[in-house]
Amino acid sequence: MSFLGKQEEALAAFEKGKQINPKDADVSFEIGTIRLQKGDREGARAAFRKPSELDPSDADYKRAFAGTSAPQESRKKN
Repeated sequence: MSFLGKQEEALAAFEKGKQINPKDADVSFEIGTIRLQKGDREGARAAFRKPSELDPSDADYKRAFAGTSAPQESRKKN
């Protein structure tokens, strides 16, 4: 989902939704998606953890969490 440059507003809205219903896996997933788009890998990982715990059978949730768990490639110059 693209938020057309309104990531901060979308993130704030999803964070508010998470406060209202902390067991909504989709809300946490969207928070993780936005954080990842913003380059916040650790924040995305934390957000993706919740939906993967709430619905471990969902392949998208598991894939997103696993994707942020993998170590980043080192960019060494020779």
